[in-house]
Amino acid sequence: MTAHPRNMQQLADHLRSSLGDGPFPPPGGWTHMGAVICDASFQARRNYETTIRPRLLALQKAWPDARTVQGFRARLTTCDLATAMNFHESRRVITAHRITDLLTDHDVDTRDDLNAWLENAANRAALRTIHGIGPKTVWITSATSSAAPRSPSTSTCAPSPPTPASPT
Repeated sequence: MTAHPRNMQQLADHLRSSLGDGPFPPPGGWTHMGAVICDASFQARRNYETTIRPRLLALQKAWPDARTVQGFRARLTTCDLATAMNFHESRRVITAHRITDLLTDHDVDTRDDLNAWLENAANRAALRTIHGIGPKTVWITSATSSAAPRSPSTSTCAPSPPTPASPT
């Protein structure tokens, strides 16, 4: 069966009018560990879609080298997270730093590492010892994932230049 181009365009127009132009997150959640950590740190009692998600998308764009916990930690030593997130609540920034330290101490660097680490109840309990992290945040963090980056917000640190792709 061959779809008629006119019907395909009508379907595309209908989807665009219903869903908007995007960007749309790919399935599976955040893969950028800076976004995962900030999601856990900044989301409580905030409107996710209008307040948190746009900031996480901007963070991914502004800090592409923070895809790993080590990369995020390096950024935290030279850049102001409150400015990068455009979110000036010191308690939430401190929470992000503490999560980063905890994950670093347990050799968690990628989303796959985090997923494996969170399978252990003792590790989930360790995460909950951080002020502001409750059972819902632990659950959300284990289910959290990845979205396409948006335009960057104003940041005290310019994005790092892209690293050349390694030959495969």
